[in-house]
Amino acid sequence: MRRYLSWLAVFWLLLGLWVPGVFAQVPAAPVPSATLPQIRLYPQQLVGGEAVNPQLESLFYRKPWSFEWGTFEALWNDIQGLLPWAHSTLIRLQNQDFVLSDYLLVGGLVLVLLIFLSLGWMDRRFQKLLNPLLNFLPRAWPLPVRHLTRLAIAVLSRSLIFLSALFLTYLVWGAFSPQSRLFPSLIHLLWIAVIYRTLHLLILELLANPDNQLFDTLSRPLALHLYRRLRFFLIYIAFFLAGISLFEYAHYRSDFIDFLYFVFSGGLLLFGAYLVANKSQIFALLPTLDEPFYLRFLDLLGRFYTWVMAFTLALGVLWIVGYHHLAQIFFLRSWVLVALFLGAALFHRWQAQKITEAFSPTGKLSSLGQQLAFAIVLIEVFLVSQLFLYLLDIRNALSQWLASPIASIGNSSLSLLSIFSGGLTVVIFWLCSRILNALLEDRIFPRLSYDAAVQQMITLSIFYISMGLGGLIGLNIMGLDLSMFAIFAGAMAFGIGFGLQGIAKNFASGIVLVFSGLVKKGDYITVGDYTGYIQQVSWKKVLLRTPDHVDLIVPTVSMVESTIVNWTYSDERVRVHLPVGVAYNADLEIAKTALLEAAAEHPEVLAEPAPVVWLKEFGDSALQLELLVWIDCERITLESLRGEINFMIWQALKRHQIEIAFPQRDLHLRSGWPPIDKPAEP
Repeated sequence: MRRYLSWLAVFWLLLGLWVPGVFAQVPAAPVPSATLPQIRLYPQQLVGGEAVNPQLESLFYRKPWSFEWGTFEALWNDIQGLLPWAHSTLIRLQNQDFVLSDYLLVGGLVLVLLIFLSLGWMDRRFQKLLNPLLNFLPRAWPLPVRHLTRLAIAVLSRSLIFLSALFLTYLVWGAFSPQSRLFPSLIHLLWIAVIYRTLHLLILELLANPDNQLFDTLSRPLALHLYRRLRFFLIYIAFFLAGISLFEYAHYRSDFIDFLYFVFSGGLLLFGAYLVANKSQIFALLPTLDEPFYLRFLDLLGRFYTWVMAFTLALGVLWIVGYHHLAQIFFLRSWVLVALFLGAALFHRWQAQKITEAFSPTGKLSSLGQQLAFAIVLIEVFLVSQLFLYLLDIRNALSQWLASPIASIGNSSLSLLSIFSGGLTVVIFWLCSRILNALLEDRIFPRLSYDAAVQQMITLSIFYISMGLGGLIGLNIMGLDLSMFAIFAGAMAFGIGFGLQGIAKNFASGIVLVFSGLVKKGDYITVGDYTGYIQQVSWKKVLLRTPDHVDLIVPTVSMVESTIVNWTYSDERVRVHLPVGVAYNADLEIAKTALLEAAAEHPEVLAEPAPVVWLKEFGDSALQLELLVWIDCERITLESLRGEINFMIWQALKRHQIEIAFPQRDLHLRSGWPPIDKPAEP
């Protein structure tokens, strides 16, 4: 199974390279020719220098911070420059010498204050209306779903007020000049407020709300402690981002803004170090899931927690020092990849459980469920491979290497990517046909009164049409013009006329066998010396499984040319002849009654038509009786019936004291023969 999954992963890694450019390929139209197209190979295809990611060259590039000691001197001078302005403003306030700009400034500040006060009042009103609303959640929902729904309603409803204020600000901005700096800065601040509000409500509902039980492993004091620390962390982030935003929109000194970013990054690193220093708190936040991959991850994380956290904090130090690219690469190739595979494993377990619940009413996964599960696994591997290649930053280089031509047929060049694209197209059509046939067999055909032969003809027609279309489209995607295959078709016809007669004959026999409905899946047939149930019918073979669970692969040409006994061709009911010989001195009526009793005792013998007993012939040493019973071939085989009912016949005859005849011979000695001489004594 692991080898299968590894090959599947490689398959979908190549699929990730195929998707963006497969439909953008325009095949070069070959020049029609009366001869076979020339085939050329290019075995030496290397990755060019332009395919190498240029970011690798700047891996150890350090971006220095732009602030220095002169930044603080300039900041102090700017602060001192504000003192005369503040002094003049105080004098104007004392003299009540106001201008229009003063009124506008005060009005704007009052308006902002009123907006935030109204938002706070509306938020408290929403909080009071929230609890009655949550009581309407259906009780039939699973407990985790109820908690998640409650969490989503609580966060979204109380964040909707800030989003509404943000929307109104956008509308008001449209009435003023687009060059105004006030509204962009205000909108930026509102966005920071919306994000802060959403995250704050999220941790509030998760940690501080006693009604929420998503983190049931956390004690109440520990949950409140984490809530206070995380709230302080969010306030710190919002405060710094708001300040940086105001300085940026005011076009203040870039070196001072760079200093603010430095302080902000250092604070984040210190707070992260404070959080991860307490191992028990971190593990208490992790959910308890019965997933092998997740449990192994927790075990490894617990063993190497100190080293893992030190590595993570070292990445933060690299970022602060200025090695942004190096820290980003290490972060993406460590934690992001772990989160990617961990999330994929958890999602795979969840969807497998849902498919099992939906498509296994009898405890066994139906055919449609199996095909859907396989398709979802392919999609999961495809998405994970896409993100994996993107995070490793090798997708473009690998796709360029695979797109290099390795051979040409006529005027069309082939590459590994084009060949894989064509093959992948066939696989997609094959998978779609399997899902469609499974849907028909599980959901559609049981509701219709179609014969099994008609169902088989429909499913096989869908399969062959899908594979034919997939093959044609795959060849076109590979860049090959279908007109060039006319010459190959002539060569194939010539080969069929001589060396491939058997294959062509077998193929034609398979088509006749499939669409004529002579045999179908589930039929109980006899071919030669073998009897069994048909498991599969295709254009090249018929898979026959005997009662001994031996699979026989019978070529279709043998099925067409030989005599086939199809026990279930028109009806599943067949009559079985069971010969029995009784002695001449036996009472035939009692023997007949005993045989009918034996037939009635067997559960697979049909009551209608009723069993009968025939007197077949008068044998040399026995009266040859024959018990005729009707059975359903789809429920029991002929061999099983004979083996079971013979025991019952023996017991019934013995119970009625009926003797089973056996050959008897009388020896007659004729008189007049000379006496036999005795041997001489020694």
